[in-house]
Amino acid sequence: YLSSLQETKATADPAAGKHDQDVLLNFFWARRESVAACYEWALLGQPGLEGALRLSIEIDAKGEVTGATTEPGAGAEGMAKVAGCVIERARSWRFPGRTVPGKTVLATPLEFRRQLGGDGMSKGALSGE
Repeated sequence: YLSSLQETKATADPAAGKHDQDVLLNFFWARRESVAACYEWALLGQPGLEGALRLSIEIDAKGEVTGATTEPGAGAEGMAKVAGCVIERARSWRFPGRTVPGKTVLATPLEFRRQLGGDGMSKGALSGE
């Protein structure tokens, strides 16, 4: 049995049982409206606000978010205000679990810019990788 176990371990796919980056990004982008709402909220106080931030989310083996940070960090104005809102929202998300113990860090750049809607009102647009 020991040799069979050793052979199985030697031929096992090292990525099996871990979070797949594409799956995590799909789960993230399914929540893009929540992130865009943070930007639109900040636009109410600063109509010309545009910019980018990098979101990093730490996900445990159960799929729970155990940490979220942005660059630039959270603050009271500008993109820092958007960052604080995005961090708050991200901490409530749940991703698929994984069978291998450990954590996964999902990092994605986000770019926020204004768009004029059909009614002439300014609204936010979100893009990323």
